[in-house]
Amino acid sequence: MPCAQILDFEGVFVCSLHKLTPMSGESAVPVSELRTVHVSSGDEEADVPCLALGVRKSADGKLELLIYGKEKEPIVKVPMKATTSSAAQENPIEISAERKDEGGLVTLRLVGKYEASFMGTEPEQ
Repeated sequence: MPCAQILDFEGVFVCSLHKLTPMSGESAVPVSELRTVHVSSGDEEADVPCLALGVRKSADGKLELLIYGKEKEPIVKVPMKATTSSAAQENPIEISAERKDEGGLVTLRLVGKYEASFMGTEPEQ
């Protein structure tokens, strides 16, 4: 089952994806362009994509979420907007996923004020 998780390493946020890769436009980002980590749980093991996340102001002054793979430049840039949720956030960054068509919509909520969404799909093997 595809899933996503956020890890906080003292203020540096990393998104790990299991059986899911981000999409850039209409195409899945190849796994070869992503950093991967080897994880195990009980008897199961897997290599999962691990994405570094950043936020910056775009040229027009609006905030955008940056998703990084192996290279210095982001593989995906997503506009951020004011959150539409009135629910309180327990953590500085929270993640949810919703199945859509052939993939899923991954939404990140930051400090209860902002959110950004990107599409993900099953990686090509």
